[in-house]
Amino acid sequence: MSLKELILKRSAIKGRITKFKNYLAKISQESLDTLQLSELKIKLSRFERLDSEFSKLQGQIETLNESELDDELDTREEFENEFTSSTALALDIVSRYANVRSAEGSHNVSLAADGSNNSQEQAVSHEIGFKLPLIQISKFDGTIFRWLEFRDTFKSLIHDNARILPVHKFHYLNSYLEGEAARVVGNLEVCAANYDKAWGLLCERYNNKRQLISNHLDALFNIELLSRESEHSLRALIDNVNRNLRALASLGQPTEHWDTLIIHMVCSKVDNQTSMKWEEHRNTLDEMPSLNQFNKFLKDRADVLESFNRNKAQHQRTSNPPNASGKNRNTNPHRALSNRSASDCASVTAHRRPELQQSRSLQEAGEGATAILESLAEGVYKRAATTHEVAY
Repeated sequence: MSLKELILKRSAIKGRITKFKNYLAKISQESLDTLQLSELKIKLSRFERLDSEFSKLQGQIETLNESELDDELDTREEFENEFTSSTALALDIVSRYANVRSAEGSHNVSLAADGSNNSQEQAVSHEIGFKLPLIQISKFDGTIFRWLEFRDTFKSLIHDNARILPVHKFHYLNSYLEGEAARVVGNLEVCAANYDKAWGLLCERYNNKRQLISNHLDALFNIELLSRESEHSLRALIDNVNRNLRALASLGQPTEHWDTLIIHMVCSKVDNQTSMKWEEHRNTLDEMPSLNQFNKFLKDRADVLESFNRNKAQHQRTSNPPNASGKNRNTNPHRALSNRSASDCASVTAHRRPELQQSRSLQEAGEGATAILESLAEGVYKRAATTHEVAY
């Protein structure tokens, strides 16, 4: 993938960050019901995955754009600051409403003891709301590796919620399906009696254990090769491997016995420096290393690289402060020295031009005088020779 394409993908992630910040700014001024709070939790879960996506893209961009590494490190730091602040704000809202719901639950119990059935029904009606668009779940288009996430999310929020009527569950389900998945239930009329049938058809079509296992195994065996050591690439690698192993374990695979195989496979994907460091570390162990030990080594390695790169970037900023235009003043010290030397020579030449011209004139005059003297000497010699011959 080209640098331009990677930068475009990074811009898309930044756009999603901005939208989430605007969403938080909006809901922080409103009173949320249960469905809106569930929507916030889902969006927060999806938002947290942006960190690994950005880290992977940014690592590739830094590899291809080494000439602008300082700017890329600034971009990474800016993203991490925005991501951290947005995540903290979302968690604060969730925690605040959790405390409020807890207090309201105690209050509703006391009302029930007093026989306030009508008030309870109104509270339940207000809690459900039946505002279908309020629960935002990632749409499922039939892509097999997205099925588990969609299935578990939909079941926890809607399918297993006894307070939502089956017909409303069917409306929710239709709103989250597209493409091939939508065609699976497209022939069923939306009614309470058909909801269980629609959900059963989806599970029958996509709960393909063999295909799900094959999909996650492909993801493990097709891990991208790390061309250079980077803390973000190492962390993304750890997350990717552990995520697929957890999925395989949930599908009944004996992943607890795969440590040696996984370590060998991942070692073939890391950069040369990390591979050499791991071999040195493994030689200090008395027994075969476990996957937890390998993960800890990679995490420690990522921490070391992050600290080193941060100190390196701070040193570069201190050594080369930017001028008013935002660029380093001495971008090429050899060129600057050469230009200065040429300028100094030109200045000296211009200052001493009168002296040089005078010296050149004196030299030319001296050469003319020498020629005259030589001519006179030759004439005297000839006359002397003639006189000598006459005397004889």
